[in-house]
Amino acid sequence: MLNDHGFGQDSRRAPADSAVTELGGTRVLEIAAQSSHDFLDAAFAAYARRQVFAISRPDTSLRGMVGSVERLELPERPRLGWGHPSHEPSDATDAAQIVFTSGTEGPPKAIVLSHRNLADVVERLNAIMELTGEVREYVGVPVTYSFGLGRARAVAAVGGQIYLPERFDPAEIGRMLARGEINAASAVPSLWRLVLANRDAIGAAGSQMRWIEIGSQYMSGPDKSAMRELFPNARIVQHYGLTEASRSTFLDVSRAPEMLLDSVGRAAGSVALKIAQDGAVHIRGDHIALGRLGPGGTVVPLTEGEGWLATRDRGEIREDHLWYLGRLDDQINLAGIKVGAEMIERAVAEIVPAAAGRIAAAALSDPARGEVVLLAYEEDTAQLAPVIEAAARTVLARRGIEAPGALRVMAVDALPRTGTDKIRRAALPALWEEIQGDAVATDVTPGADLTDDEARVAAVWQRVLGPVPLSPESSYYDAGGDSLSSVQIGLVMEAERWSRKSVRATLEGRTIGEIAGLEGVVPFSEEPLGADPATAAPAHASDTLPDRTVRNWSVSIARGVMALSVLVSHWGPGLFGALGVGDFVERWFSTIYRAGTPGFAAVFGIGVGFYMLPDFAARREGIFRRMATSFRLVATGLVLLAFIDLLNGYMAGEQIGTRRFANAFYGVLAYYAFILGTARYWLPALAALRDPRIVLVPLVPAFWIAWQGSAVILPGDQFDILEIARLMAGQGGYNVFKMTMVAAAGAAIGYWIARQDDTRALSGTLLLGGGSAAALCFLAMGQVGGFDNLGDRDSMAFTSVPGLMFYVAAAATLIGGGMRILPYWERLSHAVRLPLKFLVVAGSLALPIYVLHQLVIPGRNLLLHAGLPNLPALALAMSLFLTAMGYAGRRLWRMYFG
Repeated sequence: MLNDHGFGQDSRRAPADSAVTELGGTRVLEIAAQSSHDFLDAAFAAYARRQVFAISRPDTSLRGMVGSVERLELPERPRLGWGHPSHEPSDATDAAQIVFTSGTEGPPKAIVLSHRNLADVVERLNAIMELTGEVREYVGVPVTYSFGLGRARAVAAVGGQIYLPERFDPAEIGRMLARGEINAASAVPSLWRLVLANRDAIGAAGSQMRWIEIGSQYMSGPDKSAMRELFPNARIVQHYGLTEASRSTFLDVSRAPEMLLDSVGRAAGSVALKIAQDGAVHIRGDHIALGRLGPGGTVVPLTEGEGWLATRDRGEIREDHLWYLGRLDDQINLAGIKVGAEMIERAVAEIVPAAAGRIAAAALSDPARGEVVLLAYEEDTAQLAPVIEAAARTVLARRGIEAPGALRVMAVDALPRTGTDKIRRAALPALWEEIQGDAVATDVTPGADLTDDEARVAAVWQRVLGPVPLSPESSYYDAGGDSLSSVQIGLVMEAERWSRKSVRATLEGRTIGEIAGLEGVVPFSEEPLGADPATAAPAHASDTLPDRTVRNWSVSIARGVMALSVLVSHWGPGLFGALGVGDFVERWFSTIYRAGTPGFAAVFGIGVGFYMLPDFAARREGIFRRMATSFRLVATGLVLLAFIDLLNGYMAGEQIGTRRFANAFYGVLAYYAFILGTARYWLPALAALRDPRIVLVPLVPAFWIAWQGSAVILPGDQFDILEIARLMAGQGGYNVFKMTMVAAAGAAIGYWIARQDDTRALSGTLLLGGGSAAALCFLAMGQVGGFDNLGDRDSMAFTSVPGLMFYVAAAATLIGGGMRILPYWERLSHAVRLPLKFLVVAGSLALPIYVLHQLVIPGRNLLLHAGLPNLPALALAMSLFLTAMGYAGRRLWRMYFG
């Protein structure tokens, strides 16, 4: 049968439940639940003599359901290792076994299976796996549960051998494969993920695996793809089913196209499927259990008309394959929006792969909302708790659920699971109530949900920062704001006519609660400018800057110094030469002249480490949004600069060939365009590390070696259109290796700064450590290039390792100085505050300054070719730049200070 609602074989045999209607007078053998060969021997003996048996567990009982129970005790010490059981499936329709459901959604139910039910599964399973008597299988799941016992029946039916381990061990599997002792294995996805996390334990021996079965839990497409890479010669089969309908579908993972790997396969043999109107999966076939065992031994059929079993699983049928979408029972209703618990778990695991299998979601009753999401994580992943919570909020936000109170998070020693490692979600709310008084993380910070005024502040911030979680105690900088985004938030709030007090309070790092409580909501454009910004009324009752603001402004000050040094480096020689002091300044201030490129790379890296790497998962969208804005600015400047350069060359009569075209795009902006344009690849990888410095610090010498090596590897002759690639790969002064070496060192320092708690102690460390490092680097520069040559900006000392690291140390020292001064903001004189304010604003505009100033000289040259004299051409080009920066700076000054 195949139509819009179902697929599979048209099986219309008489329902199997017609063979048995009650077991009230039946004597049932009860075998202790012990995963051992003794248990398998007892079970296979019962199958052979047609005696109904059940597996005894503490939470199950047949009392009042069957005539009598004979309990079989097994040896206290389980017999593990190798076994060679024998089993001949039977097509008899009488009862063979009573099994209990896993209890994931409540008390276990007793299900009656016939010999025919079991034989149908073995027949279909061995057909899809092409199992032979050569199989020697490592059974990695307890054989006392449906999955494991089903594996034992399948292997025994073909005359194979079974290995039962003391515990599932990837290293043991690898050793046994290498020695040729096993050629098959079966386990649930959580155990296979353990194997994938320890691939070295398998190594090349993975090619010896011939058969694998996966079941009982969801497994992602990428994990399945990784499985077939690790075991390239194995027939890998995943099954989907229930206790009542074991192995209803099979997915041949080893042969399926990538697009079908997220499915759970298709029906085979007697099995048919269809999807009901509510999305529930319905199953029919010879494997459907006889029924549920009730009081007095009655067997209540599980099927409806025409033999269909209605499950509580949601699914879709696409490309003749079933796609499992979670349990209908797991739906969480948040104010009318329904989300699936399994969907939340999967989506969070996609954002935080280390959380896969270590988190569980469930519905929690809430008097205000009806239901909220309860997310539990295992205690040994506590270091990921903030990231897991932020990821969960992001997942909910994608579904339109952004209220802070919609999520509750708790830590548990271990997630409640069944014997087959399925999560018992129904147990989570009780655990929540039990540990309510203990360490439970509910919202991002303690406190109630946002008020209407606070929500209005949060909403405008999130327009720039993305869907980051916010609380009344959050400041703009706590939420991930940086100097560039401060420009954006100021413009956004101004456009929406927020009061100047609110804008200034935002940029000062005041909390949402403080900003929401400001009085006098006067439109921004209607507030009068104070005659003296130094005497302007503070946005808050105290003019003392919050700690986070001190740190952010200190970084901005360092960035401002480096941005201004770029202007001095590019424009200073002409200006000082005109004043007759060019040689003097060149000799004594070359170190400042040279700060532009390496200094800006250093503060760029510090910004990445300080603003972006910490809590990246929680701020991912906002970070990428700001990186994209920066990329557009740099790319626009790069294209304009190349266009003006090519136009100048054309007007000067140059031949514009492919090499000239490529050279026009080469420059420092090409580096920043490259690094910003590729941020979506390298930034998440760095942020995923427990401590990014373990990669950043080694990158410094690694990139220096690559830079030096490129001179040997790359050809000295110029290319044509690929010339820019040759230059960026090491032959040019703005090459990727050199620039990233400096930026990586800065990022390591920025990340370290972000992780320190005591700002005063931090400032002392930066001043002492940065100053000492700068002094040592300066001395090393003198040794490399000679102290007499430090007055020459072209000295090799400036491009040596100590020369480049000097500017990283100088940037750290500047930040330390800012952190030492800014806590005393309210005590500083106007004469001291004024240059600091100027540097804060310059730091916020550092990237636009860095990009746009480079258009000035090429723009002047273009005007010269158009016929303007030198001085007017230079004045016009420079005035355009200064006017644009002056306008933007004035806007920012007003936003920040008055």
